[in-house]
Amino acid sequence: MPRLARILTLALALCAGAAVLAACGGGSSGPSAGVPQLVGTEIPTAVLPTPTPPICTPPANLALPAAFPDEIRSVVPTDFVVWSVQTAPNLIVTGRAMVADESGKNEPLYGIAVQAIKEKVIALGWPPRINVEVSDTDITATAPDGRVLHFFTEPRDECPGQVYVVFDLQWIKG
Repeated sequence: MPRLARILTLALALCAGAAVLAACGGGSSGPSAGVPQLVGTEIPTAVLPTPTPPICTPPANLALPAAFPDEIRSVVPTDFVVWSVQTAPNLIVTGRAMVADESGKNEPLYGIAVQAIKEKVIALGWPPRINVEVSDTDITATAPDGRVLHFFTEPRDECPGQVYVVFDLQWIKG
């Protein structure tokens, strides 16, 4: 008797599965096989949205703030354009730099930019540390007196030649 009960349960499960499959449009071999359809209803065609054009120029002409130390100005790329200045909780300057791959090695521009900044920071005597948990272009450098500079670069492929650069001067509080 238990064997008969198992066979009946299995048969009932198979019948239920077949009913669901048929209700969902399965089991047919036509062009709409497996696709649920409401009779007389057309499926609309998706329209791609118009892409937003890239913004490759800053919203306003900004200068490095007066609180930005001359010592650190020396590591900023010469063609750095300031896009924003944040003073709280500490001084953070965001902008873009124009970078060219003069090596011909087809290296990523943001890597070239961070390497140039890193070399200047080392020349100041601030040993850099790569924040590998974030990115290989996310760097923290500490001065001998304990001041901490955090900087990173990111690509801006939508604006050829531009690299996004952030300087976070953690000892200058707002």
